[in-house]
Amino acid sequence: MGKMNSKLMEVFDCEELLAKEEGEGTKAATKVIPLAEISSNDVIGIYFSAHWCLPCERFTPLLADCYKEMKAAGNKFDVVFASSDSNKHEFEEYYASMPWKAIKFEDRERAKKLSGEYKVQSLPALVLLDAKSGKVISSSGKEIVLEYGAQAFPFSEEKLQQCKREKAAETDAIFTENFQENFQTFGANATMGKTGELVPMKDICAHKYVGFVFGNYNHVGQGPFEKFLLPRVTEVLNEVRQLYGSDSFQLLYVPWQTTKDDSPLRAIMDFPGVSLDIMNDEEVTDILEDIFEDIGMPCICIVTGDGKSVVTKNITTRILENGAIAFPWTDDRLQELEIQKKERQELTKNETQQNFKTLFTDSRDFLQRGLGSEEKVSAEQLCSNSIIGFYFSASWCGPCHAFTAQLAKLYNEVKADGKKFEIVFLSSDNDAEAFQQHFQQMPWLALPFDERTTFEKLKEAFDAHSIPSLFLFDSSGKLLTDDGRSCVYSGAASYPWGLF
Repeated sequence: MGKMNSKLMEVFDCEELLAKEEGEGTKAATKVIPLAEISSNDVIGIYFSAHWCLPCERFTPLLADCYKEMKAAGNKFDVVFASSDSNKHEFEEYYASMPWKAIKFEDRERAKKLSGEYKVQSLPALVLLDAKSGKVISSSGKEIVLEYGAQAFPFSEEKLQQCKREKAAETDAIFTENFQENFQTFGANATMGKTGELVPMKDICAHKYVGFVFGNYNHVGQGPFEKFLLPRVTEVLNEVRQLYGSDSFQLLYVPWQTTKDDSPLRAIMDFPGVSLDIMNDEEVTDILEDIFEDIGMPCICIVTGDGKSVVTKNITTRILENGAIAFPWTDDRLQELEIQKKERQELTKNETQQNFKTLFTDSRDFLQRGLGSEEKVSAEQLCSNSIIGFYFSASWCGPCHAFTAQLAKLYNEVKADGKKFEIVFLSSDNDAEAFQQHFQQMPWLALPFDERTTFEKLKEAFDAHSIPSLFLFDSSGKLLTDDGRSCVYSGAASYPWGLF
């Protein structure tokens, strides 16, 4: 028996676990063991799962195979099942398929508490802990197992990076074998979408990067692929070429899981596509699945034009959310952009804390009041208020209209009570006329509509990506709360809403 680890005792808050009798396989009878028996491990995985969960039903056998492989390799690893089952029979039936330990059904409240402590949002989930310290190594154990299997042990960042490199090398080897000679697997030519002209595959490979766009024909103009994805990725393609040059990027349509004539779909494409006949060859689809694995719909994968490397797999969401600036949408590029974003956010926040410097310019040292007023408010006057709000809103936003009316009522009541309170409207409207119509209903101040760069800086700095939103600051520009709406709901009588 291992020596009791106080850290594990803190984690599990119980003295006993269920375990399987040795030598009888997965279906072995259960026994009760002291918690101390798992103390000699390096890593403990808490497996949140339930018999009624279909994704769990698929993942549990994979985890069991991975577990047995690690055990056979002598890795100091164990798993503790934390059940979300509602009755003992279901718990016992499900646990019978598992080779590891479990929190007893009678201690299910502890399992429930662990789920909350580790912020488990969905099942299955595998939280990996350092057995000696009790600290979380990763909350993404399921994803790690699916991606790298037993090779990822002991799940350190260094080991995961090694696994990532090894897997990328294996993928590149398969890709190179089948695509190095001008994407030979796709044939000698592609067909240009709108014109139907043949495009030599070697011309496509002349681009530094190529995006394989996996899709199929639904009903032209109606399906999400043609209605939403195609216009956006075509726009991004053109933007990338403007930013990085015409030979930087090309898209290549790859018909997927379809035998239907897709000529109507190709007719609305501004980039070439692989022959449908080639894609109906099972050997070709097997090769692509070996390289790109789960090819969902829609799916865009980036490769190098020389046919030697897979850059990113299934990054459709990255392209749609980040646009051309994130090209070629690698982890490194996104991390670089995130660092730049944080630097910009800090700069804007620092400027805001300098008497709201961000809101003013060398040529404009005031803000205009709404409701058709001629009043101009200087930075000094603005900063004389105890609380200043940044109100992100727009005329096209239905919920904004209702909240604006409620905010105006509160604003007038607070001001009538002699309290030092001011608001600055930051508009998400698409044109100056809409902004003006919306602003004329407001009794407070506004950033001029034509200063869109400043608006975007403030929107990014405070992550104001949903509207209406209200951020409240003190007179120095220090952020008091990003949930000013809750203050409004509590009413004018509650001013200053416990913010000081």
